[in-house]
Amino acid sequence: MSMTMNPVAPGELAPAFALPAIAGTGIISLDDYRGRSPVLLSLMLGLWCPFCRRQLVQLAGFEGKLKDMGVDSLAVVATAPENARLYFKFRPTKLAMASDPELS
Repeated sequence: MSMTMNPVAPGELAPAFALPAIAGTGIISLDDYRGRSPVLLSLMLGLWCPFCRRQLVQLAGFEGKLKDMGVDSLAVVATAPENARLYFKFRPTKLAMASDPELS
């Protein structure tokens, strides 16, 4: 697998993506948010990472405050959807999350 990093400059639109949702079996797309609200997009290495797990808990803690300011939150974790679903079955969260195990 070859991965090319294309940085996004300030003010530039992020590239579109569609990834499996962790809650349920649907797809989460960045286009779901475009034109609706600003989005805090958090990219996490994976649920095996203790720092990422801690950041997800912290993000969930201030997600309501962001929502009150008109900002939606979306976390993308580099963990297979089925593994992430099992993890969050025992550690439920209200965060919108998507799975991207290929780091695409």
